[in-house]
Amino acid sequence: MVKKNSDPQKGGSKGIPGPGGGDADRYFSLAVEHEKTGRYDLAAEQFRKALEHGFNPEHVRKCLGMVYFKKGEYPSALEEFGAAQRLNPDDGEVYSEAGRVYYVMGDYDSAIREFRTAIYEKNYSGNRVVRDLGLAYLKKKSYGKALAELERAAEADPSDGEVLADIGRVYCGQGRLESAEGKFSEAIAKGYDTADMRVEFGEVLYGRKKYDQALCQFREAGKSDGHFHKACIGSARSLTKLGDFKGALKILKKLSAKEPSDPEVYMEISRVYEAGGEYDSSVRILSKALKKGVAAEDLARYLGKIYFEKGQCNLQRALKKRNKALGMKTGEPGIDADSESGGILACREEKKEDYELANPEFKKAGADFKEAIRLGFDDECVYKGLGSVYYYTGEYGPAAREFERIAQRYPSRQSIVRLGLMYQAQKRLDLSLEQIYRYQEIDSENDIEDNRRLLEYAKANSRKNSQGRPAVKIIKMPVLIKDEDAELDHTFLMPLGIARIAAYLRSNGINIDQDDLYIKINIDNRFGPEDERIDKDIFVDRKRVAAYVRGAEDPLMDAVMEKVEKKTKMKGYDVILLSIPLVFDNESADMFALSLSRYLKKKYNPVIVVGGFDDYMYPVIKENSDNIDFIIRGEGEKPLIKLLTALEHGLDISKLPDFSLDKDGKSVRNIKHVAAVRPDFEGLPIRMYRYRGRRRLDGADEETKTILSEFNRSGILISPFMMQQSCPHSCIFCAASAGRMVNMMSPKTAVEYMKDIKQKHDVTGFFFINRTLNITRKYVDEFCDRILEEGLKVLWSDCVRGEIFDEDLLKKMRAAGCISLVYGMETASPRMLKYINKSISPVHMREILRSTDEAGIWTRLEIICGYPHETEEDFRETLDFIENNKEHVNRFYYNMLYLREGSKLFLYPHRYGVKNVFRVKFDDYPLRNIRGLKYGYDEIKGLSWENKFDQIIERYNRVAAAIGEKEGIPDFEDTHFVYFLYTRYSDKRQIARVYDKVRKAIAERKKTDHGKTGK
Repeated sequence: MVKKNSDPQKGGSKGIPGPGGGDADRYFSLAVEHEKTGRYDLAAEQFRKALEHGFNPEHVRKCLGMVYFKKGEYPSALEEFGAAQRLNPDDGEVYSEAGRVYYVMGDYDSAIREFRTAIYEKNYSGNRVVRDLGLAYLKKKSYGKALAELERAAEADPSDGEVLADIGRVYCGQGRLESAEGKFSEAIAKGYDTADMRVEFGEVLYGRKKYDQALCQFREAGKSDGHFHKACIGSARSLTKLGDFKGALKILKKLSAKEPSDPEVYMEISRVYEAGGEYDSSVRILSKALKKGVAAEDLARYLGKIYFEKGQCNLQRALKKRNKALGMKTGEPGIDADSESGGILACREEKKEDYELANPEFKKAGADFKEAIRLGFDDECVYKGLGSVYYYTGEYGPAAREFERIAQRYPSRQSIVRLGLMYQAQKRLDLSLEQIYRYQEIDSENDIEDNRRLLEYAKANSRKNSQGRPAVKIIKMPVLIKDEDAELDHTFLMPLGIARIAAYLRSNGINIDQDDLYIKINIDNRFGPEDERIDKDIFVDRKRVAAYVRGAEDPLMDAVMEKVEKKTKMKGYDVILLSIPLVFDNESADMFALSLSRYLKKKYNPVIVVGGFDDYMYPVIKENSDNIDFIIRGEGEKPLIKLLTALEHGLDISKLPDFSLDKDGKSVRNIKHVAAVRPDFEGLPIRMYRYRGRRRLDGADEETKTILSEFNRSGILISPFMMQQSCPHSCIFCAASAGRMVNMMSPKTAVEYMKDIKQKHDVTGFFFINRTLNITRKYVDEFCDRILEEGLKVLWSDCVRGEIFDEDLLKKMRAAGCISLVYGMETASPRMLKYINKSISPVHMREILRSTDEAGIWTRLEIICGYPHETEEDFRETLDFIENNKEHVNRFYYNMLYLREGSKLFLYPHRYGVKNVFRVKFDDYPLRNIRGLKYGYDEIKGLSWENKFDQIIERYNRVAAAIGEKEGIPDFEDTHFVYFLYTRYSDKRQIARVYDKVRKAIAERKKTDHGKTGK
């Protein structure tokens, strides 16, 4: 039984007689009487005399230890308990008493050792030792172990309210305030009702935002003089949250009269004024207290905090004015690397006076932040505020100094990100990259710690009937290719997305299988026998899929799904993740996933999770999600590890910490990135990604037929690879332009991962899918140097900007395996280049194209047609550039300008002369091959959307005519073909000759075939 109201600091000696008789008994009895009356010195003296006269030494030593404990002479108490343990090693009580001494001394590890010895080795469970062990664990913040011991104590004596209160304290430590509330309520019901616990109970209710109930508890506690201070503070805080500022001030003023020198009282009064937005009153009360000499250091720092809050208020007002002047939609954009760029249109000039109205607010904010620092408010946030003021007023030097100070003094993830963004804003990109690498190291450590805490939380809250670790599989859904003329192209690329998810989950101890129906179905449809092929047309019929999802019988769909199941195992998995490729103009993967979810749910009933889709399709997927358990929007790594951990331990998913589950109970939106992990392709059908084709050009010459035959059998294997998920250059049309450069793999890490993939899978090369490889010249230099030092013999290609290249760098890139570069010039009009925030000139671009061609690198150029406010003169400059530079460009890519979510043009349209942005109905447009069209818009003081769209189409066709005949090889098959040619030839002129010969032969064959079929 655990003794009621026991504590490690309480206890007494037991007058058990021992051998000795006569004087020994008399001395022992006197000692016991002295101990009872608190005369511990006399008690110790008589116990020693009893020991000298032969009284039971083991018992006397134990009694002496208890006396010394009560006197506060802890080393002497431990010495006596140690002697008693040696005299009788089986006496569990002695170990328990020694544990109490260590507990009071704050040596919780030793206390735990003694308590555990008493309980688990000496089988001593009397009085209070189990509870004492739980309290020691609680002090160590080992909440799981503390809870286990205290629950044992509660089970031994269910009427002990104090133990229930202790369990409530454990729940507080775990952050489980709802459970803590329940235990404190139970403790009171069992008769344990102390002012101290009422204060703790009030704090729990306050934390749960039950301010009225918290107020009741604090008022109960206030009836005890010993807890008057805490009760008043708690009551005032509760009233403040309830909006009763007068009531809060009344309590605090009463407290200040009783405790006129207590700085906490003045700080609480200040907080009340602060909550009401009365910063001047808050300053006044703190200044008054400082003049009275009340705890100057603490109050001065808190006064600094109030100045900081004032500064924040002024900063927010300034930003609202600034954003309104810049035509931004909502909110503060944060540190915007392009806020002062030439991309801002006349609308900025038209509102120049409005914008300048913000400057006085910025200056007020700066003055407040400086005063906060002078008063000793030495906190990261105040330096951030001051740095932001400098940044927004264009004082980049002082701004950088403040952010450097933050990163040096407070080297957190956030501070390092801010410094990196500050350097990015100043275009000091090499310095920015250094901070990004630091940030990612810290972010990886934080991620490991987050996952450790998640696992600890899961184990502490695991349900007894949990099913254990689930069997998990992730499957890539197929995009079903409709064009019969196209050879398989992008399906041959290894799937980077699911490989990264699998790698992340596996690195965190979750076993997961992976497979790719994208490659399997398309390969079988192209090369397999008739009975293995999957009907493509069934997955373009939304109505049919919707009916099947809702339970309609569809024998043909069932038959198709049975064929699919033969391609990948789906039986025996508790959780199946369906990864939908992000493709805007082909819904087949989305429809396939919905159909498969119904089939799987009906047949095996696993937990089904979908993700990866274009956000445009979210309403369709949600509407047809009858058989889907969870829909993940955004990157899947963090939601999946939480979801799978919860399923393993039987947790209530809606109550997971930091898990943003929508009200529908199945949609999860994630915005948190994780640092790039080494992609793990194990378990995927690698052999199927090796290129194979069956093109035949019977009428071509022997060289062309030989080259094409070799290409068909080449087995070229290309791995996609991503080193970055963001870009600092802020081209206004790019979906990453409003983002931040905070996720960048270092050259060392990138080459290490590439080397690993090369060794495991013998890849021919890497198809980089970065926004732009050449963030800085130094980055590209280090990347190439690392490849050359490692002797990594692979081919690679990427997208780049032309600003920082020269002949020497291009030659080094070619030596390091670069075979192809895509330059995003977009337009040759200097005016439009400035508008879209491109810093390159057409003259320099011409030289870079020539140098790239001469370095032996396949040269590709991107052109975008139809910018807002693009004049005919602007457009003619682009056409002239195309005509004059064809000899150095191996392939042109031309696209229409579309508004993309996440781009500055989409988020802040008025800044760029655009208004009335709206979602278009795709079916309203006759040209169904228009890829990526989602939004229409009107030009400010320009064309309406109807006329603008006609202009875009007209200019698109003129660009196509200017480029001339470059068709023949589909895009991604073209990529494989170029890689193949670079493995066969070393001279680019020879590669270009053969490429053009094959391209023309394929184009001619297409024309002939179309003529025969009447297409």
